[in-house]
Amino acid sequence: MFKLVDVPSINFNPSELQEIFNSGQIADGEYVKQLEKAFSKLFSTKNIVAVNSDSSAVFLSLKALCIGPGDVVIMSPMTCLAVSIPVIQTGASIKWCDVDRTSGMLSVDSLREMNLDNVKALVVTHWAGNVADLSEINKFARSKKIAVLEDATEAMGSLYKDSMLSVTDSDFVIYSLGPVKHITAIEGGLILCKDPIHLATISRLKRFGLDRKNFRDSDGEIDPKSDVNMVGGNYSFNNINAFFALQQIKKFDSVTDSFRKNRARLIKILKKYDFIEPSETCSSSDPCSWVMSTLTPFQLPLLRFLKNNGIIVSKLHLKNYSYSCFGDSNLASPLDGVEQFQRTVLCLPCHPKLTDEYFLKLDILLKKFGEENES
Repeated sequence: MFKLVDVPSINFNPSELQEIFNSGQIADGEYVKQLEKAFSKLFSTKNIVAVNSDSSAVFLSLKALCIGPGDVVIMSPMTCLAVSIPVIQTGASIKWCDVDRTSGMLSVDSLREMNLDNVKALVVTHWAGNVADLSEINKFARSKKIAVLEDATEAMGSLYKDSMLSVTDSDFVIYSLGPVKHITAIEGGLILCKDPIHLATISRLKRFGLDRKNFRDSDGEIDPKSDVNMVGGNYSFNNINAFFALQQIKKFDSVTDSFRKNRARLIKILKKYDFIEPSETCSSSDPCSWVMSTLTPFQLPLLRFLKNNGIIVSKLHLKNYSYSCFGDSNLASPLDGVEQFQRTVLCLPCHPKLTDEYFLKLDILLKKFGEENES
């Protein structure tokens, strides 16, 4: 059985992990600082903070923008609930934007036609590791004074204009360190901020709103002069999770290269068949595909055929406006691009643990499926 996604390989020294427990400093500390420093170098930004999940990362970024009741956030329905649920947790409402039916990512044309009343932010999801049309999206958002938050939870290692997805133009970029992502901390998330003021706000919000630098006096006691003037929560990352992620960052290039090479092998196989093709990515991108997103008019029969023969494939995410928790979310009718993409998308395994046997088997199965379904 070939899994759609898998837990990354982690090699570590158990005695080093035991030392963290013995130190009594399990919470936010030195290992978290090392992790933030390592990712800061990878993403070429000083403004980075680790938190306990990608959902927390989305929520805190929006709170740093003072988004709440009465505000509107635009986003694609084709995303993970881990990204969309935090939006309504702020008290804001979501306005769904249609997607390009060949990519599953925000349609700039649809974006231009939207009513922008009370819109404060735009969430751009990089579907399955592919990259959205950031240049046009950011150009539009800047002209309307709308903040841009990139959902790169499935796109660690993906390149845009030969650089890692970072806060070059967008206000925030969110990465996931979840259980089966490119790099895992078992659970965790990263926030990249363009504005250092937002970084300072998030650094306080992630730990109940405390100013950690001034919260205690020279005797180690709570300083009565250190006010808590904002309401945060417990969203901190910890040394244990940071330890696991740090073991993988050492091999970041080889890990992301494995994803890229597998994507290239899959594209070579897919070119043989006229009933399945890769979904589109921005022309200026080099995706590090978390899963290989494809399009096929035979979505359900091909899904069942491959699963029955030992290859786990998936539609990945359900269009989020299907869920009643979002209410009507200002959607008068289904979105054409979303509906078309949802009917045709099928994601294939692309992770580093795949063997030559997988690629050979997939090729054989696709050939057999094509022969059995010739019109």
